[in-house]
Amino acid sequence: MAGDQPDWKRIDELFDACLDLDEGARRRLLDNHCGEEPALRRQVEALLSASPRGEALLGQRDAMLEGLLPDGPAGGPLLEPGTRLGDYTIVRLLGEGGMARVYLAEQQAADWQREVAIKVLSVGGAEMLARFHAERRILAGLEHPGIARLIDAGTTPAGLPYLVTERVEGEPIHRYCTRHALPLPARLDLFLQLADAVQHAHARLIVHRDIKPSNVLVDAEGRVRLLDFGIARLVESDDRDPLTRSGQLPMTPEYAAPEQLAGGAISIAIDIYQLGLMLFELATGLPPWKHWTSGSDLPSRLLPRASVAAQAATRPIQGLEARRLRGDLDAIIERATASRPGDRYATVQGLANDLRCHLRGERPGVRRESLPAALWRLARRNRVAALASVLLLAALLVATRLDVLPLKGWL
Repeated sequence: MAGDQPDWKRIDELFDACLDLDEGARRRLLDNHCGEEPALRRQVEALLSASPRGEALLGQRDAMLEGLLPDGPAGGPLLEPGTRLGDYTIVRLLGEGGMARVYLAEQQAADWQREVAIKVLSVGGAEMLARFHAERRILAGLEHPGIARLIDAGTTPAGLPYLVTERVEGEPIHRYCTRHALPLPARLDLFLQLADAVQHAHARLIVHRDIKPSNVLVDAEGRVRLLDFGIARLVESDDRDPLTRSGQLPMTPEYAAPEQLAGGAISIAIDIYQLGLMLFELATGLPPWKHWTSGSDLPSRLLPRASVAAQAATRPIQGLEARRLRGDLDAIIERATASRPGDRYATVQGLANDLRCHLRGERPGVRRESLPAALWRLARRNRVAALASVLLLAALLVATRLDVLPLKGWL
């Protein structure tokens, strides 16, 4: 490789070529392509060892990474408006996170034009590059109207990888609900759209692990879109994240599940917990950890045991009655945010089904109902029939009373 700058384009190509090969085939391929470039080979091997698909090499990973790749900022200068990346022209910077910059770009053809979002890796290191590749593979396997679609991928002239996804114009779901003063049923309908997208990912063994309001946008038509699979993982991959093992926290602490904070096993229960926190926030208009600050200890407690209805009373939502939150919704949120993963809903579909039951006025599976409560719920669902039944019962009582009165004269 020329100079001291890693040739990320060749590293990227060799990494993809090696990813699905067994150890022998991988060794032969690297022998053929890296025979005269041992440094290139070390870079590729370090990346493979840090990849979720290279778990067999994890025992060697730390030693191989030592001194091979620089950590810290490596993204170089910002891409200026007008810069070309393949078929795309940079318009402006949209945002910058811990590992990447996201740009608005345009793609033009003879008879059409569209806007896209381009995510460019801005941090060096094998683990970060492995995470970026993992995000690409994950997005490539997802095709759902509620998930931002992967369009393309490539490498910048500086050798940094990038992903091209469809541009989603919208606002975070909690702000959308507040700005439109949505009543509770409309908020729950939006949540169910999100749950459907998450279930799609789970069906493909993908755990998002960073479900929070800023990663869930609602567009002008009221369609929910789930973004940012940057720390997503496959359920079948190693139980613990490489960056968690190295002391970093690839998560948003305010929305992290207890097992994430403890560096525990990766499972769909993490997403279910985060969905429970989102549901709490949408139902009450309050953040789940309103007293947590970045300088304080990470929250390891459960949601407040106080009723969701009591929380909502501090900030009323238009059309929201506390009695609608008490009971069913309390039970659903408590189940989704249980401290132990095994005590939560087994699937997102189970959570969604209980919410749909709640919206229809039916008993959710999470609740055991007494006979009086069941009769009351039945009466609410069938008001005309219930009124007719009450009138019929009253008529029967009156008739019985009239029949009994004449007997008193004979006694």
